[in-house]
Amino acid sequence: IENKTKFDRHIVLEPLLEDLFACNVFRHIENDYGQERIYMIPSWVEESVFDLGSDGENAELIITCIPKCPPDTYLDEYQNVHCNVFFSAKELLEKMDDTTVNVQICNGVSLNINSEDLFLRKEQKMVFRGKGIPKANYQDVMEIQKFSDVILHVYLYI
Repeated sequence: IENKTKFDRHIVLEPLLEDLFACNVFRHIENDYGQERIYMIPSWVEESVFDLGSDGENAELIITCIPKCPPDTYLDEYQNVHCNVFFSAKELLEKMDDTTVNVQICNGVSLNINSEDLFLRKEQKMVFRGKGIPKANYQDVMEIQKFSDVILHVYLYI
């Protein structure tokens, strides 16, 4: 194993959650023996592997993306975005006159909750199907066909 991986290069990228929502692709430049190679890295793919082998060397460029999420937000193993949202019961009752309650997931990304869908419960879960980040397609990583879900965990307090 050591011989197989001794020429490998491993890079860790930490894209922001908004990069994943925006389907941003990062550009990475490798300089090998005076030759410049450009690699396109999709921010929503957990691990991208590229062949660096030349002159009989068996080397790979391994790029791992570990998204940086805002507080109270995380990704699960299916790339679903979970966001904990806290409302005071009083605040929620005041917003009931509005038709929607806006919840910010991260910079530039927010969802509207229909006020009629909210209950005066201590905890509730709301699922927004297909409103999350791209799901990786390992047949063609740049092709985006499916999106994960956003799951809001709504907590009420007095």
